Amino acid sequence: MRVAKEYKNIEVTLATVGYNSRREIARMADPFVGHVDNMVMVDGKYDFNPAPDERSTDGWLDYARDRYSSKVKEFKTAIFAGKQVDKRQLCFDIAASIGTDFLIVMDTDDYIHPDYTNWDLFYSNLVKLSEIVDDKVFMMWEWIPDDNLWPKQGNIFPSNCWRRSARIHKDPAQQRYCMDTHYMWCPKTVTDEELLEWQLKYRDADNPMQYVGRIPIEGVRITMDRTLRTDEQNKNNAYWAFLNQHAEQSRIYYKNAKILGTPIPAGYSSWEEFENSPHTFDEDGVRVDLRKKEK
Repeated sequence: MRVAKEYKNIEVTLATVGYNSRREIARMADPFVGHVDNMVMVDGKYDFNPAPDERSTDGWLDYARDRYSSKVKEFKTAIFAGKQVDKRQLCFDIAASIGTDFLIVMDTDDYIHPDYTNWDLFYSNLVKLSEIVDDKVFMMWEWIPDDNLWPKQGNIFPSNCWRRSARIHKDPAQQRYCMDTHYMWCPKTVTDEELLEWQLKYRDADNPMQYVGRIPIEGVRITMDRTLRTDEQNKNNAYWAFLNQHAEQSRIYYKNAKILGTPIPAGYSSWEEFENSPHTFDEDGVRVDLRKKEK
């Protein structure tokens, strides 16, 4: 299905997660047609998003299926509402089930930069570099526009500049998101406890059990904007991003606390129960327990 026939011996899958993404999906996915073998798309609301519905109501997933299923070898979809990291992991697991050598991960507000669309160069660099180095995660250059086009929603990097972003995963079947975050990866055979125990011993060193992106693949670059989203979507997403940032950092703390033997909060039998108990965060990022207290 790919134009770069020279590398037809590899399978490449595009993956995305969305929620009421009907207005964005064509802009994001259309430029990949003819350049990837498969597509995986997962719908569903993230935890802490205040929108009322667990799954999308705009039919974006059906629209995408009608638009792309005949243009790729495999077009797979799923529905999942819950933690961001679990929803994104589902993309990896589905891609693994259909046989994928490289997984390209995009959000629905991302799209290919029109000035950088050399797919032959992209695949030449990707294949050759992946044969030279042992890296499992590769970067792509992304252009960060100003806040009017792309409200940052908790992201702290500057506007109007290029930055490297981890977007390409080699052998995704062997990878998982680790530490309950959406920006760390490791082998599926490695536990979070093993990662933490090593890092506690070597606090200032790079953890050799984590997959870290270092090398950007040239030829194709990306950018993003959120102008196709409604004001309500951007408001809900900003609220979600704030809470999710604190939730991910809290989950790392809970894992550390368990390993270090920190006393379990009063009223709970384990750190796992505390983590999974209903809660939110106030405007200062302080956890607010929503568990109904026994009378």
